[in-house]
Amino acid sequence: MRTDITAIIHDAMDAHVPDISDENGRQEALAYLRGLKAILATRSSATEASVPSTSPQTRLRVEQVISKCRQAAIDDALEIHRHALTNSSKQGALRPEG
Repeated sequence: MRTDITAIIHDAMDAHVPDISDENGRQEALAYLRGLKAILATRSSATEASVPSTSPQTRLRVEQVISKCRQAAIDDALEIHRHALTNSSKQGALRPEG
């Protein structure tokens, strides 16, 4: 069982996406899921193993492209996350009781 909150959210989103009937909602969930996958991938050593033995210049270019793609996915996920938090707080979902 995973204990990392990002991994838990990833697994929950991954299981939930097929049940989303609204296409816009599904696309938003998929963007969020891609960001979570990028975060989890940057935590592992998968990048080292995924880049084949090539020249240092080619390896650098591949790593830069991977980094840009991951950062874009993370940025998309953060924007969706911020939007969800803003909407939740406006609706009172994040206000403490009492």
